[in-house]
Parts: sequence; structure tokens; C-alpha cells
Amino acid sequence: MKNAFLMSALSILMFGSLQVNAASGHQWTKADVDQYMAIMGNLKGIKALPGTGFAVAEGAGETFMISADGRFVMRQVEVLDTWNGKVIRNLQDTTSLDRIDFTSMKLKLDELLTFTVGNPKSAENVIFIDPRCGYCKGMIEQVKKMQATHRFRIVVAPILGEESIEIAKRLTCMDRAQATAAILNNNYQSLPATKEGCDTEPMSRALIVARLLGRNAVPFVVSSTGDVHRGFVKDLQAKLTADLTRATAR
Repeated sequence: MKNAFLMSALSILMFGSLQVNAASGHQWTKADVDQYMAIMGNLKGIKALPGTGFAVAEGAGETFMISADGRFVMRQVEVLDTWNGKVIRNLQDTTSLDRIDFTSMKLKLDELLTFTVGNPKSAENVIFIDPRCGYCKGMIEQVKKMQATHRFRIVVAPILGEESIEIAKRLTCMDRAQATAAILNNNYQSLPATKEGCDTEPMSRALIVARLLGRNAVPFVVSSTGDVHRGFVKDLQAKLTADLTRATAR
């Protein structure tokens, strides 16, 4: 029952997120922000709300929301960030928007299709991949070289279609150590067939969560600090080190 509820809730969240993106028709860019700051000189600042087409602006003693085309302005609005479990009342409250806190989201990674590698004494970083994603392969190559000093939870989310889903099903049903080795070595050609009665719900949940958090694209990394890096990261170790440095300074 709990698993069914989670699936239903995540499906609603994902559908709502996609609706908002489709309806907004435009996403904020740095150029948008710079333009509004230049025109409305009395603004303290603007921070885009990820995936919505709206931004939080602060100035003239109040906080308001503004659409990307400037047509709609909502004043005296209280925005609840359900991912981080906090209310956004001003620009200062938006500092966490670019980070993901799985605990605040009440999202249990153990219920997804995940494989943990690396140093068990290190803080956990999470990386979402698809078995057929070329950029994901490049990220996993970096993960392999960092196992002595870092810990990674690899979430297999087959967003690239039926072939990816079939691979993920086989990974779900096979020996964990062998599945982990297949992922690290990008060796999916000789995986055993899916066992009858095998529970593939973790794969389905991983797919939904990846679409919800990753905007339907992989790879993406959620570092141990909650910072998110989307797409291929050329120097993953440097990025994670920079995240820790910023987190220590906060």
C-alpha cells in the first residue's frame, strides 16, 4: 500500500511539474534577469523558480513574483517549496532552490533501483544514469576512479526507452554485485534474462523520480551537500570538492 501511495504521489508531482513547464512557455535566463535588473533599478534582485517560468523579485520593501514575460506580477504571495519543506518569503529564502534535500522530500533512495559504490566512510553523492546514455558512461568512468575517496549511490533510471527499461529490469533481478560490476564496466550485453515474478517497482520509481528531478534528462548528480549538477561534468571530483567548500562556508 505504501509503495502504491508513493507511486501515485510522485506521478501527480511529475504531471504537475510537466504541466507548469508546458504552460509557462518560457524559462528564465541570465539575460532575462540582467534585463529586468537594468530596467527596474530599484530591485534588490531576482531569483528564478526552477521549472516554473516565474521568478521571485525583491525591491521597494516587498517581495513579489513575476512571470518571465513581465506580464503577470503577484504581490503578497507565499510560496511553499515542497522539495525543501520551506516557505519562500524573500530572496534570502531562495538560496536553497538549487539544492535537493532527499530527507526533506521524504524520498527514500533505498526504494529506487540503486547501487552503492566507493568509500563507505565518505559522504554519499547520488548520480542518476540511464544504461544507454553515452554521457552517463563518461560520468561512471570518473566515479570508478574516485571510489577510494568518495561514495556514490548510482540510481538507474531508464528514461531513454524500451531497451533501457529492459536492461534496468535485468539489473533489478540479478545478483547485486554482478549488476554493480555491469554498470561500472558498461557491460550490458550478457545480462541474464529477467526472472519471472521479479519486483521491478524500484525501477519504475527510479524512472518517475528521475523525470521529476532531472527534467527528463540524465546524467545528473546530487552531491552530498545537495547541490545539483545536470548533464556531463568534465571534472566531477573538482565539482564535488567545490560543493563541500561552499557548504562549509555557509
